[in-house]
Amino acid sequence: MRNLLAIEDDPLLRALMAPTLASMGYDVTSAVDCREALEALRGSTHFALMLLDIMLPLAGAFDDGHEGLEAGLEILRRVREDDELQHRRDVPVVVYSVRVGEPRIRARVEQLGGVIVPKGTDPQRLLDTMRELAPEEGG
Repeated sequence: MRNLLAIEDDPLLRALMAPTLASMGYDVTSAVDCREALEALRGSTHFALMLLDIMLPLAGAFDDGHEGLEAGLEILRRVREDDELQHRRDVPVVVYSVRVGEPRIRARVEQLGGVIVPKGTDPQRLLDTMRELAPEEGG
């Protein structure tokens, strides 16, 4: 199995995605807020892929004034730029959020090397993007 880090605060969406992701060969680690996301990222588990929402609860993860409406951007920035998370720099990141339609958000995600899939689009598009970025083992 391949490991996937799903950073999503919506419990219904996590529950709906879990069986599909498992059928795709992923062992899913879920983070419901920024604190849990950073704990998982600081750990030793190798992630084949990361699925990231933009709007996330902070849960005390940042002490430098970041807002929850864009907290996922700060997670992505830290993955790509912080020395502490340098072992995560090559992990493909799919940003799955309603906020990616905003030009400033879209530009920042693209600048940080995230792949955008807007929430509310055909779920097959998300699955196809994930397969492209992290092909199934043996496939």
